[in-house]
Amino acid sequence: MLAKKEFNDIVDWTWYPVPDGSGITPYDCSNCNGTDCSKEVCQVDHIEACTVHVLCPYNQTSCDKANQMAQSKFVGCMEWDHQKDPGASHASDCANKAGISFADYDKIHECANSPVSAEVMDFIAKQSNKAKVQYYPDIRLDGSEAQGDYTTVKGFETMICDAYKGSDSP
Repeated sequence: MLAKKEFNDIVDWTWYPVPDGSGITPYDCSNCNGTDCSKEVCQVDHIEACTVHVLCPYNQTSCDKANQMAQSKFVGCMEWDHQKDPGASHASDCANKAGISFADYDKIHECANSPVSAEVMDFIAKQSNKAKVQYYPDIRLDGSEAQGDYTTVKGFETMICDAYKGSDSP
Protein backbone atom coordinates (compact mmCIF):
# COMPACT_ATOMS: atom_id res chain seq x y z
CA MET A 1 0.00 0.00 0.00
CA LEU A 2 2.85 2.40 0.77
CA ALA A 3 4.09 1.65 -2.74
CA LYS A 4 1.18 3.64 -4.15
CA LYS A 5 2.35 7.04 -5.37
CA GLU A 6 -0.51 8.96 -3.73
CA PHE A 7 0.46 7.56 -0.32
CA ASN A 8 4.22 7.63 -0.88
CA ASP A 9 3.95 11.35 -1.65
CA ILE A 10 2.31 12.24 1.69
CA VAL A 11 3.94 9.73 4.06
CA ASP A 12 7.45 9.79 5.50
CA TRP A 13 7.95 6.33 6.85
CA THR A 14 10.83 4.60 8.55
CA TRP A 15 11.24 0.87 8.23
CA TYR A 16 12.76 -1.11 11.07
CA PRO A 17 13.04 -4.71 9.82
CA VAL A 18 13.18 -6.59 13.12
CA PRO A 19 15.40 -9.64 13.45
CA ASP A 20 13.34 -12.85 13.56
CA GLY A 21 14.69 -14.89 16.44
CA SER A 22 18.21 -13.83 15.56
CA GLY A 23 18.06 -10.90 17.92
CA ILE A 24 21.09 -11.92 19.91
CA THR A 25 24.15 -9.95 18.92
CA PRO A 26 26.05 -10.36 16.68
CA TYR A 27 23.07 -11.58 14.63
CA ASP A 28 25.02 -14.52 13.27
CA CYS A 29 22.71 -16.52 10.99
CA SER A 30 24.95 -19.59 11.27
CA ASN A 31 23.65 -19.92 14.86
CA CYS A 32 20.08 -20.42 13.59
CA ASN A 33 19.04 -24.02 13.95
CA GLY A 34 15.48 -23.85 12.65
CA THR A 35 13.99 -24.03 16.15
CA ASP A 36 14.84 -20.64 17.66
CA CYS A 37 15.34 -18.91 14.35
CA SER A 38 15.31 -19.62 10.65
CA LYS A 39 18.59 -19.20 8.80
CA GLU A 40 16.72 -18.07 5.67
CA VAL A 41 14.67 -15.47 7.54
CA CYS A 42 17.79 -14.28 9.39
CA GLN A 43 19.55 -13.72 6.06
CA VAL A 44 16.51 -11.80 4.78
CA ASP A 45 16.66 -9.64 7.93
CA HIS A 46 20.28 -8.73 7.11
CA ILE A 47 19.37 -7.83 3.52
CA GLU A 48 16.37 -5.75 4.61
CA ALA A 49 18.42 -3.90 7.24
CA CYS A 50 21.02 -3.12 4.60
CA THR A 51 18.34 -1.96 2.17
CA VAL A 52 17.37 0.69 4.73
CA HIS A 53 21.03 1.49 5.37
CA VAL A 54 21.65 2.13 1.66
CA LEU A 55 18.36 3.70 0.51
CA CYS A 56 16.99 5.53 3.57
CA PRO A 57 19.68 5.64 6.27
CA TYR A 58 18.50 6.13 9.84
CA ASN A 59 20.72 9.18 10.28
CA GLN A 60 18.65 11.16 7.74
CA THR A 61 15.67 13.22 8.84
CA SER A 62 13.67 12.07 5.81
CA CYS A 63 14.08 9.72 2.89
CA ASP A 64 14.13 10.63 -0.78
CA LYS A 65 10.64 9.78 -2.12
CA ALA A 66 12.00 7.63 -4.97
CA ASN A 67 14.13 5.62 -2.53
CA GLN A 68 11.20 5.35 -0.13
CA MET A 69 9.04 3.98 -2.96
CA ALA A 70 11.75 1.49 -4.00
CA GLN A 71 12.16 0.39 -0.38
CA SER A 72 8.40 -0.10 -0.06
CA LYS A 73 8.24 -2.19 -3.24
CA PHE A 74 11.26 -4.22 -2.10
CA VAL A 75 9.74 -5.09 1.29
CA GLY A 76 6.46 -5.99 -0.43
CA CYS A 77 8.27 -8.40 -2.69
CA MET A 78 10.47 -9.94 0.03
CA GLU A 79 7.79 -10.18 2.75
CA TRP A 80 4.58 -10.81 0.79
CA ASP A 81 5.42 -12.17 -2.63
CA HIS A 82 7.79 -14.72 -1.09
CA GLN A 83 6.25 -15.30 2.32
CA LYS A 84 5.76 -19.02 1.65
CA ASP A 85 9.37 -19.39 0.49
CA PRO A 86 11.44 -16.76 2.34
CA GLY A 87 15.07 -16.44 1.48
CA ALA A 88 17.91 -14.19 0.48
CA SER A 89 17.85 -15.75 -2.98
CA HIS A 90 14.89 -13.49 -3.85
CA ALA A 91 16.75 -10.25 -3.09
CA SER A 92 18.12 -9.62 -6.58
CA ASP A 93 14.76 -10.21 -8.28
CA CYS A 94 12.94 -8.10 -5.67
CA ALA A 95 15.48 -5.29 -6.05
CA ASN A 96 14.96 -5.36 -9.81
CA LYS A 97 11.16 -5.39 -9.38
CA ALA A 98 11.43 -2.44 -6.95
CA GLY A 99 13.57 -0.40 -9.35
CA ILE A 100 16.65 -0.43 -7.12
CA SER A 101 19.71 0.41 -9.21
CA PHE A 102 22.46 -2.15 -9.77
CA ALA A 103 24.89 0.13 -7.92
CA ASP A 104 22.60 0.37 -4.87
CA TYR A 105 21.91 -3.38 -4.95
CA ASP A 106 25.66 -4.01 -4.97
CA LYS A 107 25.96 -1.81 -1.86
CA ILE A 108 23.07 -3.68 -0.20
CA HIS A 109 24.66 -7.05 -1.01
CA GLU A 110 28.07 -5.89 0.23
CA CYS A 111 26.54 -4.57 3.46
CA ALA A 112 24.56 -7.78 4.07
CA ASN A 113 27.75 -9.80 3.85
CA SER A 114 29.70 -7.58 6.23
CA PRO A 115 29.65 -6.65 9.94
CA VAL A 116 27.72 -3.48 8.97
CA SER A 117 24.45 -5.42 8.74
CA ALA A 118 24.81 -6.58 12.37
CA GLU A 119 25.48 -2.97 13.42
CA VAL A 120 22.31 -1.82 11.65
CA MET A 121 20.31 -4.68 13.17
CA ASP A 122 21.64 -3.81 16.62
CA PHE A 123 20.48 -0.20 16.08
CA ILE A 124 17.03 -1.50 15.07
CA ALA A 125 16.80 -3.66 18.20
CA LYS A 126 17.77 -0.69 20.41
CA GLN A 127 15.16 1.54 18.72
CA SER A 128 12.48 -1.13 19.24
CA ASN A 129 13.39 -1.44 22.92
CA LYS A 130 13.44 2.36 23.32
CA ALA A 131 9.97 2.66 21.75
CA LYS A 132 8.71 -0.19 23.95
CA VAL A 133 7.45 -2.09 20.92
CA GLN A 134 5.16 -4.87 22.12
CA TYR A 135 4.23 -6.58 18.83
CA TYR A 136 4.89 -6.41 15.13
CA PRO A 137 4.14 -4.73 12.93
CA ASP A 138 4.43 -1.67 15.14
CA ILE A 139 2.80 1.11 13.16
CA ARG A 140 2.97 4.68 14.38
CA LEU A 141 1.29 7.75 12.97
CA ASP A 142 2.81 11.07 14.01
CA GLY A 143 4.91 9.19 16.56
CA SER A 144 2.00 7.52 18.35
CA GLU A 145 1.02 3.89 18.16
CA ALA A 146 -1.60 3.50 15.44
CA GLN A 147 -5.14 2.67 16.42
CA GLY A 148 -7.40 0.97 13.92
CA ASP A 149 -7.38 -1.84 11.40
CA TYR A 150 -4.01 -2.07 9.71
CA THR A 151 -4.47 -5.76 8.91
CA THR A 152 -6.13 -4.85 5.62
CA VAL A 153 -5.06 -2.43 2.91
CA LYS A 154 -8.38 -0.57 3.16
CA GLY A 155 -8.07 -0.27 6.94
CA PHE A 156 -4.48 1.01 6.70
CA GLU A 157 -5.44 3.50 3.98
CA THR A 158 -8.26 4.79 6.18
CA MET A 159 -5.87 5.22 9.13
CA ILE A 160 -3.43 7.22 7.00
CA CYS A 161 -6.17 9.37 5.46
CA ASP A 162 -7.72 10.07 8.87
CA ALA A 163 -4.33 11.12 10.28
CA TYR A 164 -3.35 13.21 7.24
CA LYS A 165 -3.51 16.97 7.83
CA GLY A 166 -2.36 18.23 4.43
CA SER A 167 -4.42 20.00 1.80
CA ASP A 168 -4.19 17.39 -0.96
CA SER A 169 -5.86 14.29 0.43
CA PRO A 170 -4.97 11.09 -1.48
